[in-house]
Amino acid sequence: MGIFGGMAQSHAITISPLRHAIVLEKGEEKTVSLTVYNETAEVVTIAPEVDAFSIHPKTGVAEFGAPDKAKTWISAVQKTQTIVPGQQKQLDFLIRVPKDAKTESHHIGLFASHPSRLGAVTVGSRTGSLLSLHIAGEVEESITLRDFSVEKKLVTTPKTTLFLHINNAGTIHVVPTGGIRVINRKGKIVQDIPLNPEKSSVLNGEQFVRSYTTSHLSIKDVGKIRVQLYMKYGITHREMSHEITFWYIPKILLYGGIFVGIIILIGIVSMWYKKLLYTND
Repeated sequence: MGIFGGMAQSHAITISPLRHAIVLEKGEEKTVSLTVYNETAEVVTIAPEVDAFSIHPKTGVAEFGAPDKAKTWISAVQKTQTIVPGQQKQLDFLIRVPKDAKTESHHIGLFASHPSRLGAVTVGSRTGSLLSLHIAGEVEESITLRDFSVEKKLVTTPKTTLFLHINNAGTIHVVPTGGIRVINRKGKIVQDIPLNPEKSSVLNGEQFVRSYTTSHLSIKDVGKIRVQLYMKYGITHREMSHEITFWYIPKILLYGGIFVGIIILIGIVSMWYKKLLYTND
């Protein structure tokens, strides 16, 4: 189901507009409409549906079926609409915001559902539009850092994994931007990794979980590595930063150092043993 293009489509039943973004006062009512086009060669009957969605924290993909009390605020004006080929009709959704509603955002899908036949089987499908509903009031933008860490504190290969987990603790969705800088012991930026290149939204109350891979470490970067998180979010461009460290020692140096240490230890033990034998003589 494509709900993020210019017009949502399912089996040549298309709707417009794709998105609605509205701000309503507590206690306010408003009707939102979808225009549904029948581009098939058959008469179709459509019915309105309302659903809520969340954003998957790792993939950024919308997942419908989420719990949201705002679904109960929305009712369909028409129970069904029948559309002949090449024509269009409208579905209206009446939104009634309770007077005691909280100031926050709600993320709803408004759908035109319709059955289609596959042989002797009737298969239901639906085509949807995104509704971003915000209840007016003082907006709170807040992101909390749950985790920013590295896979291992001692890294022996050029590649290692960094983990990021943030929570949107505010009342409105945000799109985090920024990046992660990998800096060697000399202060040189070895790698600058984009934080959110797909520009995924983090809905209020939801999570943003990602992993990133370092790949540019070389023999010149041996030693302590600093990793800096820098991020901006929200309409006020709030900033967040954090730093972690790890040690980078390539395997050849690590194993070589261990080998040399063993040789030195053997030499010391050998000298001590010879000295002990000489003393006893």
